[in-house]
Amino acid sequence: MGLFSRSSKTSGGSAVSKLRFLSQYTLGEGKIEMLTSGDAGSLPMPSQWRSIVDQDRAADRVGAALALRRGFMGLRTPATVRYLEGNLEDVELMRVGEYSYLLYSVRNGAGEILYYAGGNPLERDFGDNATLAGMWERVPDSLRAFCEDFHEGFYYFPSRDGGLDALRYVLRLGAVDWSVIPELDVEVRIDLDTSFGFFANGSGGYVVLDLSQPSLDNACVWWAHEPPSYGVGFWPEVDGWIAAGLE
Repeated sequence: MGLFSRSSKTSGGSAVSKLRFLSQYTLGEGKIEMLTSGDAGSLPMPSQWRSIVDQDRAADRVGAALALRRGFMGLRTPATVRYLEGNLEDVELMRVGEYSYLLYSVRNGAGEILYYAGGNPLERDFGDNATLAGMWERVPDSLRAFCEDFHEGFYYFPSRDGGLDALRYVLRLGAVDWSVIPELDVEVRIDLDTSFGFFANGSGGYVVLDLSQPSLDNACVWWAHEPPSYGVGFWPEVDGWIAAGLE
């Protein structure tokens, strides 16, 4: 299992320094703001999010977020949930241009704070990903529920990788000419035009589902520079990678 790098880190600090740090990584999406419950106003968000952002104390927001995550993902991503239970410092509402997120501040083993973002499912946006939008009902139930009810993507915010991608960033393998990479002269057992990398590790690795024959027990790990691995479990693979990145 390859690991993605963490070239951009922060050890925490004031709200101003955090905002300054995060503002370097908006990818042109617009101004970044940290919002309180009152600031959110009529911003559409799931009712479960309200149970988090309405809390005044960081400890209470963390507790509410962990309870929600256990409910959605405890059985599917147990290693990730365990790590967050011991190392999640805060969860806040963040707005970047037209998109809103829950921002998770997680302390890693070196004592640094890593910022992970979970997108707002009520702002679900396929962008130019028309093929994925057209096949959305074929996505397995647990993954579709995650994106529709909990988070539209959950990833390391500065690089937008190391987690489940926002739908507008999900890679359709058929959109890339893999034949130019000599190492990939291997048997391809999936339909690249209907295969999507829902997880990106930042080092050319993707956890892929072929939506022509979707199965969470028969996912593929697709690499840019080495042969793919077939027949892997989608959630165990995603869980292992996310937990490794957090640590």
